[in-house]
Amino acid sequence: MINDDLRNCFRFTRPRLRAGDFITALQYVIAGPIVYLADHHLFMAALEVEFSRLGTVWGVIAAVFVIHDSGKGSFKLAVSLLIGTVLAALITLAYLLMFSFSVIGLGLCLGVGALLCRAFGRRDSLIPTSIAISVIMITAGAPSDHETWFNPLLRLGNFLIGALCGTLVVALTSLLFRRHEVDVEGP
Repeated sequence: MINDDLRNCFRFTRPRLRAGDFITALQYVIAGPIVYLADHHLFMAALEVEFSRLGTVWGVIAAVFVIHDSGKGSFKLAVSLLIGTVLAALITLAYLLMFSFSVIGLGLCLGVGALLCRAFGRRDSLIPTSIAISVIMITAGAPSDHETWFNPLLRLGNFLIGALCGTLVVALTSLLFRRHEVDVEGP
């Protein structure tokens, strides 16, 4: 049984692509650069804070979660990521208001995040919470002109920009390609 599972992990199927696969790829092509530019030139510039590539990565991850399949599962993933990011921001904000970054603090925040996700029955938010805590705490440990407690709020902003951009890209491409399909099929 375990050998079959292991073998299946490395198995590929015969390549086959549908029109929807190209639309999803196009959404990624559009969303990544938009999130980067919006985060760098609008969000960080408006706050007059140093640009954080790792923070922008979190924004792009949020867009990827939203775009994923662009269906009903996408909304569930986006909500899971939102809950995880908000929870991570609260945990790390509480920690960073009392202490500065440390490797032990990173581990403690990850442990608290895991316990809270399980306690509230949000096992689907465990991975996003852990990733967000890691991003927030590691960027809080980098030299910066702002206080470390401000970092969770910045990462929450990165997430919101990414989720918003991903949602807009999905909405616009869905409208564009749905309209195109109607035109192709005719009256």
